[in-house]
Formats: sequence, C-alpha cells, structure tokens
Amino acid sequence: MDFTNYPNIAVIDAKLGGTKQSMFNKKAFAKAEENWMRLGHDMLSQINYEAQSALQVLSSYIMPSAIICMEARVLKVIPANDIIWVYGHVVKNSMNFIPTSKDHSVRVMTRTGEVYILGQKSTNGFSKKDITGDIIKQIAPILTRTRPGILFGYSDEIAKAVQQNLQAVVNTVDERCYNANPAIQNNNAYGNVPNGSNM
Repeated sequence: MDFTNYPNIAVIDAKLGGTKQSMFNKKAFAKAEENWMRLGHDMLSQINYEAQSALQVLSSYIMPSAIICMEARVLKVIPANDIIWVYGHVVKNSMNFIPTSKDHSVRVMTRTGEVYILGQKSTNGFSKKDITGDIIKQIAPILTRTRPGILFGYSDEIAKAVQQNLQAVVNTVDERCYNANPAIQNNNAYGNVPNGSNM
C-alpha cells in the first residue's frame, strides 16, 4: 500500500505500527489494498484531509468519512457510508471460577456483514468500568456527522435482526441516514476538502 500522495494517512499507518505484508496476512493485505484503491482519489483526499484531526481510539482513528484501523499489521479503511452498527464486546476470563480479567473491544459491522475490531483493552476481572460504552460515546458524534443512521451499542434485538435479515437492517440504516442528512440526498456527504486540495 502506497500512501505517498496521502501523507496524513501514511502518518497514521506509522503510528499504528506500519503495514507489513507477510505469509500470514497475504489475503487480508490484498483485500485491504483493494478496498483502499476502490475509494478513488477524491475520497482518499477527503480521508487524508480529515486524518489531520482524527480521534485515536484503541488501534484506530475515527473521522467523519471513515475509520482507519490496524489488524494483523494491515491498515484497513472502513468508509462511514458502509457502517451500519458499532458495538462493544466483552470477554470475561477466569481461573478456578475466579474472575481474572476482562477483554473489551469495539466492533464495527458493515453493510456486507463484515466485522472489524477497532482494538482491545483489558481490565481486571472485577472492574465495573464501561470501557466500550465510553469509547462509543466518543465515536458516535464523529460518525453521525455524515452517517446519522448508524446503530450504536449492543442489544440482542439488533444482533437477532442482523442474523435474520442483514439487508433489511442495512436498508433501515440507509433510510435513516437519507432522511436525517440533506448532504446525502445531494450526494455530497464528503464534500469538505478545500478547493484545489491534493494531499
């Protein structure tokens, strides 16, 4: 992945440890590269512009038009327009029935049903901290600038709906976005790059 023409994205890549292709991530690397290329110059320029002030959470950077995250040494991009659900996931670890730790992660589901993990943070087994809830509160105001219909937070009802009829959930989120954001109706949700910008 060459971000020479998009230096702010390259900075994020470096801060997250740098993309590195290996025999263990060849497929993931190829898919991520294809997703980056599919965006086109205008969208990449918009992401590069927003990357200057992006919010870092865990192993990810959040901006109105996209999320950039690092998984298995591969820099991935999730366009906001593809996001339908952002939720927390907690794994409780124990030994001899005694809680030892909790692993908190924030996950993003896209319109294809693919799930991305934005990173993980561990706490002790007795912690009452709502790590993922606090992170989602930071993420939501940023993403809803361009995608106001995104579903935030875990519920069994959403999980069941996604499992039974993903497309219906996608249609509902798209409709909510369309009704709430005039810029989407004008097909200009990401038109904030200054004129002449070629970052």
